Amino acid sequence: MIKSFLAIFFSLVPAIIMAQGYFYTESTVQINGGASIEIKGNAVIHQSIDGDGFMVMNGDNPQTMGGTSANMNNLQVTNNANVTLTDPLWVNDTLKMTSGILYPEDKNLYLADNSVHTGNSMGYIVTKGAGYVQRKIDASPFTFHLGDTISQYFPITLSEMGLVDTFRIQGWNLLPDDGTSTGVAITTHVADLSFSVMDLVAGGNDLNITMQWNDTENAVDFVQPYAIGIWYNGSNYVEMDNCPTNVSGINPNIVSYTGIVNIGTFGIGDSVYLS
Repeated sequence: MIKSFLAIFFSLVPAIIMAQGYFYTESTVQINGGASIEIKGNAVIHQSIDGDGFMVMNGDNPQTMGGTSANMNNLQVTNNANVTLTDPLWVNDTLKMTSGILYPEDKNLYLADNSVHTGNSMGYIVTKGAGYVQRKIDASPFTFHLGDTISQYFPITLSEMGLVDTFRIQGWNLLPDDGTSTGVAITTHVADLSFSVMDLVAGGNDLNITMQWNDTENAVDFVQPYAIGIWYNGSNYVEMDNCPTNVSGINPNIVSYTGIVNIGTFGIGDSVYLS
Protein backbone atom coordinates (compact mmCIF):
# COMPACT_ATOMS: atom_id res chain seq x y z
CA MET A 1 0.00 0.00 0.00
CA ILE A 2 1.16 3.53 -0.77
CA LYS A 3 -0.43 6.03 1.60
CA SER A 4 0.05 9.60 0.43
CA PHE A 5 -0.06 12.57 2.82
CA LEU A 6 1.78 15.10 0.67
CA ALA A 7 3.20 14.13 -2.69
CA ILE A 8 4.55 16.58 -5.25
CA PHE A 9 6.19 15.42 -8.49
CA PHE A 10 7.98 18.12 -10.49
CA SER A 11 8.36 18.41 -14.25
CA LEU A 12 12.07 19.28 -13.95
CA VAL A 13 12.80 15.59 -13.37
CA PRO A 14 10.11 13.47 -15.02
CA ALA A 15 9.08 10.86 -12.51
CA ILE A 16 7.02 7.73 -12.55
CA ILE A 17 5.85 6.47 -9.18
CA MET A 18 4.41 2.95 -9.16
CA ALA A 19 1.96 1.62 -6.60
CA GLN A 20 1.74 -2.16 -6.66
CA GLY A 21 -1.05 -2.37 -4.11
CA TYR A 22 -3.49 0.38 -3.11
CA PHE A 23 -2.82 4.02 -3.88
CA TYR A 24 -4.57 5.77 -1.02
CA THR A 25 -4.72 9.56 -0.61
CA GLU A 26 -5.55 11.49 2.54
CA SER A 27 -4.07 14.88 1.71
CA THR A 28 -2.71 16.94 -1.17
CA VAL A 29 -1.29 15.14 -4.19
CA GLN A 30 0.19 17.16 -7.05
CA ILE A 31 1.62 15.69 -10.24
CA ASN A 32 3.34 18.37 -12.26
CA GLY A 33 3.78 18.32 -16.02
CA GLY A 34 6.15 15.64 -17.30
CA ALA A 35 5.54 13.43 -14.28
CA SER A 36 3.02 10.70 -13.58
CA ILE A 37 1.87 8.30 -10.92
CA GLU A 38 1.46 4.84 -12.41
CA ILE A 39 -0.92 2.68 -10.41
CA LYS A 40 -0.59 -1.10 -10.65
CA GLY A 41 -3.20 -1.79 -8.00
CA ASN A 42 -6.39 -0.05 -6.87
CA ALA A 43 -6.84 3.66 -6.16
CA VAL A 44 -8.75 5.20 -3.24
CA ILE A 45 -8.84 8.98 -3.58
CA HIS A 46 -10.02 11.21 -0.72
CA GLN A 47 -8.49 14.49 -1.97
CA SER A 48 -8.21 15.94 -5.45
CA ILE A 49 -5.06 15.27 -7.46
CA ASP A 50 -3.69 18.51 -8.91
CA GLY A 51 -1.05 19.45 -11.47
CA ASP A 52 -0.58 18.89 -15.21
CA GLY A 53 0.84 15.38 -14.92
CA PHE A 54 -1.12 12.17 -15.36
CA MET A 55 -2.37 9.57 -12.98
CA VAL A 56 -2.02 6.32 -14.95
CA MET A 57 -4.03 3.16 -14.30
CA ASN A 58 -1.78 0.42 -15.68
CA GLY A 59 -2.23 -2.77 -13.70
CA ASP A 60 -1.76 -6.26 -15.07
CA ASN A 61 -5.08 -7.32 -13.54
CA PRO A 62 -8.49 -5.63 -13.10
CA GLN A 63 -8.31 -2.44 -11.04
CA THR A 64 -10.81 -0.32 -9.14
CA MET A 65 -10.90 3.42 -8.60
CA GLY A 66 -13.02 5.33 -6.12
CA GLY A 67 -13.14 7.38 -2.94
CA THR A 68 -15.19 10.19 -1.51
CA SER A 69 -13.37 12.75 -3.69
CA ALA A 70 -12.20 10.92 -6.81
CA ASN A 71 -11.23 14.13 -8.58
CA MET A 72 -8.17 14.70 -10.77
CA ASN A 73 -6.92 16.81 -13.64
CA ASN A 74 -5.48 14.15 -15.94
CA LEU A 75 -6.24 10.44 -16.03
CA GLN A 76 -4.81 7.84 -18.40
CA VAL A 77 -6.10 4.28 -18.65
CA THR A 78 -3.73 1.78 -20.21
CA ASN A 79 -4.81 -1.44 -18.51
CA ASN A 80 -5.92 -4.13 -20.96
CA ALA A 81 -7.71 -5.99 -18.18
CA ASN A 82 -10.09 -3.16 -17.15
CA VAL A 83 -10.68 -0.41 -14.61
CA THR A 84 -13.96 -0.24 -12.68
CA LEU A 85 -15.32 2.77 -10.79
CA THR A 86 -16.53 2.15 -7.25
CA ASP A 87 -17.56 5.81 -6.77
CA PRO A 88 -18.25 8.76 -9.11
CA LEU A 89 -15.21 10.21 -10.86
CA TRP A 90 -14.41 13.79 -11.91
CA VAL A 91 -11.80 14.49 -14.61
CA ASN A 92 -10.99 18.17 -15.09
CA ASP A 93 -8.60 18.34 -18.05
CA THR A 94 -7.88 15.12 -19.96
CA LEU A 95 -9.25 11.59 -19.96
CA LYS A 96 -6.86 9.56 -22.12
CA MET A 97 -8.03 6.05 -23.01
CA THR A 98 -4.86 4.50 -24.42
CA SER A 99 -5.87 0.86 -24.10
CA GLY A 100 -8.29 -1.13 -21.98
CA ILE A 101 -11.82 -0.50 -20.83
CA LEU A 102 -13.11 1.86 -18.16
CA TYR A 103 -16.34 0.59 -16.57
CA PRO A 104 -18.37 3.25 -14.71
CA GLU A 105 -20.87 0.49 -13.80
CA ASP A 106 -23.57 2.29 -11.74
CA LYS A 107 -21.34 5.29 -11.01
CA ASN A 108 -21.10 8.46 -13.09
CA LEU A 109 -18.10 9.94 -14.87
CA TYR A 110 -18.08 13.75 -14.99
CA LEU A 111 -15.91 15.54 -17.55
CA ALA A 112 -15.26 19.25 -16.98
CA ASP A 113 -16.54 21.82 -19.47
CA ASN A 114 -13.26 22.24 -21.37
CA SER A 115 -11.94 18.74 -20.88
CA VAL A 116 -10.41 16.53 -23.59
CA HIS A 117 -11.43 12.91 -24.09
CA THR A 118 -9.30 10.65 -26.30
CA GLY A 119 -9.91 7.01 -27.16
CA ASN A 120 -9.54 4.41 -29.89
CA SER A 121 -10.61 0.90 -30.82
CA MET A 122 -8.38 -0.45 -28.04
CA GLY A 123 -9.34 2.00 -25.28
CA TYR A 124 -12.83 3.28 -24.47
CA ILE A 125 -15.63 3.48 -21.88
CA VAL A 126 -18.33 0.84 -21.45
CA THR A 127 -21.56 2.10 -19.82
CA LYS A 128 -23.13 -1.28 -19.22
CA GLY A 129 -24.64 -0.21 -15.88
CA ALA A 130 -26.73 2.76 -14.79
CA GLY A 131 -23.74 5.11 -14.84
CA TYR A 132 -23.34 7.74 -17.54
CA VAL A 133 -20.67 10.10 -18.91
CA GLN A 134 -21.51 13.78 -18.51
CA ARG A 135 -20.10 16.90 -20.15
CA LYS A 136 -21.21 20.37 -21.27
CA ILE A 137 -21.66 20.57 -25.05
CA ASP A 138 -21.42 23.71 -27.16
CA ALA A 139 -20.85 24.40 -30.86
CA SER A 140 -17.44 22.69 -30.80
CA PRO A 141 -17.81 18.97 -31.61
CA PHE A 142 -17.01 16.69 -28.68
CA THR A 143 -16.55 12.92 -28.96
CA PHE A 144 -17.50 10.47 -26.23
CA HIS A 145 -15.34 7.38 -26.72
CA LEU A 146 -17.80 4.64 -25.87
CA GLY A 147 -17.99 0.97 -26.69
CA ASP A 148 -19.43 -2.35 -25.60
CA THR A 149 -17.35 -5.27 -24.28
CA ILE A 150 -14.10 -6.20 -26.02
CA SER A 151 -13.32 -4.88 -29.53
CA GLN A 152 -16.65 -3.08 -29.91
CA TYR A 153 -15.83 0.60 -30.19
CA PHE A 154 -18.53 3.04 -31.27
CA PRO A 155 -17.85 6.71 -30.46
CA ILE A 156 -20.56 9.36 -30.64
CA THR A 157 -19.85 13.02 -31.42
CA LEU A 158 -22.17 15.86 -30.36
CA SER A 159 -22.24 19.59 -30.93
CA GLU A 160 -24.95 21.94 -29.69
CA MET A 161 -25.85 24.70 -32.12
CA GLY A 162 -28.73 25.90 -29.95
CA LEU A 163 -28.55 26.61 -26.23
CA VAL A 164 -25.37 25.36 -24.57
CA ASP A 165 -26.33 22.48 -22.28
CA THR A 166 -24.87 19.57 -20.33
CA PHE A 167 -25.52 16.10 -21.71
CA ARG A 168 -25.42 12.62 -20.23
CA ILE A 169 -24.42 9.81 -22.57
CA GLN A 170 -24.69 6.02 -22.42
CA GLY A 171 -24.09 3.47 -25.17
CA TRP A 172 -25.09 -0.16 -25.72
CA ASN A 173 -25.25 -2.82 -28.42
CA LEU A 174 -28.96 -3.27 -27.76
CA LEU A 175 -32.18 -1.28 -27.95
CA PRO A 176 -33.21 -0.70 -24.33
CA ASP A 177 -36.54 0.93 -25.21
CA ASP A 178 -37.75 -1.90 -27.44
CA GLY A 179 -39.63 -4.51 -25.45
CA THR A 180 -38.72 -7.18 -27.96
CA SER A 181 -35.01 -6.50 -27.65
CA THR A 182 -34.46 -5.29 -24.07
CA GLY A 183 -31.45 -6.93 -22.51
CA VAL A 184 -30.60 -8.93 -25.61
CA ALA A 185 -27.65 -8.11 -27.82
CA ILE A 186 -28.78 -7.31 -31.36
CA THR A 187 -28.00 -10.15 -33.78
CA THR A 188 -30.55 -9.38 -36.48
CA HIS A 189 -30.96 -6.50 -38.88
CA VAL A 190 -32.84 -3.99 -36.74
CA ALA A 191 -29.92 -2.03 -35.36
CA ASP A 192 -26.28 -2.34 -34.50
CA LEU A 193 -26.00 -0.12 -31.44
CA SER A 194 -27.80 2.63 -29.53
CA PHE A 195 -27.09 5.67 -27.39
CA SER A 196 -29.01 7.39 -24.64
CA VAL A 197 -28.60 11.17 -25.02
CA MET A 198 -30.12 13.22 -22.19
CA ASP A 199 -29.85 16.95 -21.52
CA LEU A 200 -29.90 18.57 -18.09
CA VAL A 201 -32.00 21.53 -19.25
CA ALA A 202 -34.85 20.44 -21.51
CA GLY A 203 -35.55 22.44 -24.65
CA GLY A 204 -33.45 24.60 -26.91
CA ASN A 205 -31.67 21.70 -28.56
CA ASP A 206 -30.20 22.02 -32.03
CA LEU A 207 -27.82 19.07 -32.09
CA ASN A 208 -25.41 17.72 -34.62
CA ILE A 209 -24.96 14.01 -33.97
CA THR A 210 -22.40 11.67 -35.53
CA MET A 211 -22.63 7.97 -34.69
CA GLN A 212 -19.87 5.56 -35.60
CA TRP A 213 -19.33 1.81 -35.46
CA ASN A 214 -16.76 -0.77 -36.51
CA ASP A 215 -17.19 -3.62 -38.96
CA THR A 216 -16.61 -6.05 -36.10
CA GLU A 217 -19.89 -4.96 -34.48
CA ASN A 218 -22.04 -5.38 -37.56
CA ALA A 219 -24.93 -7.77 -37.18
CA VAL A 220 -24.82 -10.73 -39.54
CA ASP A 221 -27.25 -9.21 -42.02
CA PHE A 222 -26.74 -5.53 -41.23
CA VAL A 223 -27.06 -3.66 -44.54
CA GLN A 224 -24.17 -1.26 -44.01
CA PRO A 225 -24.46 0.77 -47.26
CA TYR A 226 -28.04 1.58 -46.26
CA ALA A 227 -27.35 2.40 -42.61
CA ILE A 228 -29.61 5.01 -41.05
CA GLY A 229 -30.08 6.73 -37.74
CA ILE A 230 -33.18 5.84 -35.78
CA TRP A 231 -34.83 7.47 -32.78
CA TYR A 232 -37.22 6.09 -30.16
CA ASN A 233 -40.37 8.23 -30.11
CA GLY A 234 -41.93 6.66 -27.03
CA SER A 235 -43.53 3.69 -28.72
CA ASN A 236 -41.19 2.54 -31.49
CA TYR A 237 -38.10 3.43 -33.47
CA VAL A 238 -38.46 5.73 -36.45
CA GLU A 239 -36.05 6.83 -39.14
CA MET A 240 -34.25 10.13 -38.63
CA ASP A 241 -33.92 10.47 -42.41
CA ASN A 242 -34.26 8.40 -45.54
CA CYS A 243 -31.36 6.02 -45.95
CA PRO A 244 -28.62 6.20 -47.05
CA THR A 245 -28.57 10.01 -47.23
CA ASN A 246 -26.42 10.56 -44.16
CA VAL A 247 -23.84 7.79 -44.55
CA SER A 248 -20.35 9.29 -44.72
CA GLY A 249 -18.84 9.28 -48.21
CA ILE A 250 -15.42 8.79 -46.63
CA ASN A 251 -16.22 6.19 -43.97
CA PRO A 252 -19.28 3.96 -44.50
CA ASN A 253 -19.27 3.21 -40.77
CA ILE A 254 -20.43 6.75 -39.89
CA VAL A 255 -23.81 8.45 -40.07
CA SER A 256 -24.29 12.13 -39.23
CA TYR A 257 -27.34 14.31 -38.65
CA THR A 258 -27.82 18.03 -38.09
CA GLY A 259 -30.60 20.06 -36.52
CA ILE A 260 -31.76 17.36 -34.09
CA VAL A 261 -34.14 18.77 -31.47
CA ASN A 262 -35.04 15.47 -29.79
CA ILE A 263 -33.17 13.71 -27.02
CA GLY A 264 -33.60 10.15 -25.78
CA THR A 265 -32.43 6.92 -27.39
CA PHE A 266 -30.76 7.02 -30.80
CA GLY A 267 -29.49 4.07 -32.75
CA ILE A 268 -27.96 2.82 -35.95
CA GLY A 269 -30.14 0.63 -38.14
CA ASP A 270 -30.62 -0.52 -41.69
CA SER A 271 -33.64 -0.18 -43.96
CA VAL A 272 -34.98 -3.72 -43.76
CA TYR A 273 -37.48 -3.05 -41.03
CA LEU A 274 -37.40 0.72 -40.82
CA SER A 275 -38.19 2.06 -44.28
